[in-house]
Amino acid sequence: GELGGCSALQVLSLERNLIDAVPPAVLTGATSLWCLALGSNPLSADKLRVTEGYDAFDARRRAKVDKQIGGGTLVSSARRGLNEGADAQGYERWAGALGRKKE
Repeated sequence: GELGGCSALQVLSLERNLIDAVPPAVLTGATSLWCLALGSNPLSADKLRVTEGYDAFDARRRAKVDKQIGGGTLVSSARRGLNEGADAQGYERWAGALGRKKE
């Protein structure tokens, strides 16, 4: 996808968009991406974690967040900065509403 070619992309907010998968190209190609907000989508955290490129994305995310916490910049906005991605509770709401089984 086109987002995978955005090597300078750092933050991507896709909350409330009926997303049930993240293309691996986004996680592997957007090499500066460290914050991926996917809350209130029918994507389970488990499914996101097994997506190709997730481990590299997660390493970038952890490095950025650790650096910010160490510098004190996330003290007042820790919840936003520590957004791990998929929203397990949101997925369960979607799965129940759509009659899907939990992954």
